[in-house]
Amino acid sequence: MQSADHSGARRSGHRCSQPLQLREPGAVRHVEQVLQQPGLITVYGFFARWVKAGVLDYLRDQLRRRIRVDAGRCPRPVAAIMDSQSVKAAETVSRDTRGFDGAKLINGRKRHLIVDSKGLLMT
Repeated sequence: MQSADHSGARRSGHRCSQPLQLREPGAVRHVEQVLQQPGLITVYGFFARWVKAGVLDYLRDQLRRRIRVDAGRCPRPVAAIMDSQSVKAAETVSRDTRGFDGAKLINGRKRHLIVDSKGLLMT
């Protein structure tokens, strides 16, 4: 019996040998139903491989360059805008991955975003 690998594509007709374990009642049943839909793991497999290979970063950079050139700007941005946001984290989130923002009095995570002057994502 072959088991599916969540990091790659799976062959149709095969099911995951180790179902996900979630804490909420009924959640495991729902996840198993979703994973049984044909093609779902295949789509995720392609996505995971593209992320690992840098394909999505390449596509983002090429699209940003094309949009900038079409707008009559330099293909590479020369200015950037950076912003951050504090997001409350649930108690189930590990303490190792969250902290306390003293300015906003929020216990959670901080996320950052960098865009060029046209608002196109840079990182």
